Amino acid sequence: MERTGKVGNPRRLKMPFDIRIDTREQHPWMFRDLRTRTYIFEVKASKGTLSQGDYAIKGMEQELVVERKSLEDLFSTLASGRERFERELQRITDCCRQGAVIIEAPWEVIYEPEKHRTNWQSGMRPQSVIGFIQAFIIRYPKVHWLPMPTRTAAEWTCFQLLRFTHKRHMERWTSSFERTDGE
Repeated sequence: MERTGKVGNPRRLKMPFDIRIDTREQHPWMFRDLRTRTYIFEVKASKGTLSQGDYAIKGMEQELVVERKSLEDLFSTLASGRERFERELQRITDCCRQGAVIIEAPWEVIYEPEKHRTNWQSGMRPQSVIGFIQAFIIRYPKVHWLPMPTRTAAEWTCFQLLRFTHKRHMERWTSSFERTDGE
């Protein structure tokens, strides 16, 4: 990671990986204004076709894929596309080291969406949605479910998961050479 910047100002960090955004993603996160008090993260993101999930590191799709769900999408997917979605979870389990479903809503909103969203309509009962999520957690333990309080928090969480996955992958790769050299 290349660092630039002045002391006292957030330093720019160029990420050494590209985020691939699936072409079918309708409201994608763009990973543009990612910052902490210490760093401004420069991220390259581009559209492309992913076999599973909505987000992955380009060239490392087998390490981690992330599926993004808005509250509305979560309810409609489980109401009318559950079998297709479950096949997606199975593909993630079969093909990837890990997966994540990041929901752009916290648990309390998933439990009672009508209290938090005006004009909420869904043919799916919240208790059924929670039940499916709980069943999927047990059935697909490599796929982590992460409800986030806001869309921004969800995007940040996706970025952090991808960043730490890249870091861990590079550590494993480096240590494999160290073991080979030491033998």
